[in-house]
Amino acid sequence: MKSDTDRIPLPQLRQELRDAADRLGFEVSALDRVKHRAMHAAVLDGILPARCENGRWSVSRADLPKIAETLGVMPVRRPGRPTKASSASIGATAAV
Repeated sequence: MKSDTDRIPLPQLRQELRDAADRLGFEVSALDRVKHRAMHAAVLDGILPARCENGRWSVSRADLPKIAETLGVMPVRRPGRPTKASSASIGATAAV
C-alpha cells in the first residue's frame, strides 16, 4: 500500500513541481505561466491524473513528469526527423 507521502495535495502541486524542476529537466520559470486555477480546472476536466478523497484533490508523486508535460512546462520528446548530425552519419554509412 502506498503511503500518504506518495500523494501531493493539489494546492501544493506547484511547489512540488518547482522542487522537481531540475530532476524533470525544465526551467522553474516555465511554471510562472501556469496558474493554480488552470491546474484545478485540468484536474476537474480529467486532463491531469488526480484523486479526490474527502473533498480534497491530490495527485500521485509518480505522475509528476506526466503532469509537467501536460501543463506544457516540460519539453515533449516526440519522434521526428533526424537531426543533421545523425542524418550525415546515416548517409555516410549508406554510401559505403
